[in-house]
This record gives sequence, structure tokens and C-alpha cells, in this order.
Amino acid sequence: MAARFAVDFLDLYAEDFDPRMRPADEPDWADPGKEYPPEVRRHMRRIEEADHLVVVFPVWWSAPPAILKGWIERTWTHGFAYTRSGSDLTVRTMTWLGLAGTSQVAFVKAGLDQHLDRQLRVEISEFCRIPEARTRFVYDSVDAADPHVRAVIWRTVDGVIDEVIAGAS
Repeated sequence: MAARFAVDFLDLYAEDFDPRMRPADEPDWADPGKEYPPEVRRHMRRIEEADHLVVVFPVWWSAPPAILKGWIERTWTHGFAYTRSGSDLTVRTMTWLGLAGTSQVAFVKAGLDQHLDRQLRVEISEFCRIPEARTRFVYDSVDAADPHVRAVIWRTVDGVIDEVIAGAS
């Protein structure tokens, strides 16, 4: 099966992505064909080439880190990810996989699972009309340097990838 899929591993930190929104990044509501800066267009092309997206991120202060939020705000823009009449994205599935530093019981009790599901699955993926989107979490993942914790994270990521592959078949 591996030959059927190409993987584009995007590490926003390693690529030195600038998450700051500048005036050139602001959508032009009257012009959905607006030309965005080169860094943003490169990321848009990568999204355009994807059928399935898996976004893995740490949960910091009840949200994704600022670099991921900035990537969403700069890249998932009007005219690209959505317009008033719909979306031309070809992404078929999107999984948001949050690495939560606390236990599942504490995370759910605080309502963070529902909060992040609404913010990511509903307010981003569904708004951009991605047909199948979901959120998943790895709990107790604060010490990713611990081999046991890292193994749990990778097993979860592998499971998500297996689900994507099975759904694409």
C-alpha cells in the first residue's frame, strides 16, 4: 500500500514558518482571486496536492500553539479554502490529533475535548467543506522525551494513518 501514497511531512518550526498575519495576508473579500505572499502560496499548493491531512500538535493553554494558529490564519484563506459560495479544496479527510499533557479524565472534565473539536473540526474543517473531519487526542503526553510516552504517541499516529489508508481504499 505504501506505493499508493505520498507523504508530505510539514514541520512548521523546521521550515521556519512565520505565523504573523500581515496586511498582505488579509483576505480581500471583494477579490477571492487575491494573490497571497509566496510563503503562503507554497503552503496552499501543498494543501491543494493533499487528499488527506493529519495535523499533529501539542495542546497549549487549551488551544493549538500560535505557529499552527498562524498557519491556519495565513493559509486557509478566503478564495483558497473557502468562498461565500463554497470551497474548491480537494482534501477529502482531515484529522486533528492533539497531544494533551493531562489525563483523559481531566481533559474531558474541563470540556477541552468539545472545545477543540468545535474549534478545529467544526469551525475550520467543516467551514472549509472538508467532507470528513475529526479530532483525536493522545493524553498524558507532556513528557514526549520518555520512550513509553513517545511510543504511545506514535502508536496513535500510526492508528490514525491506518484509518486514513483504510478509508481511502
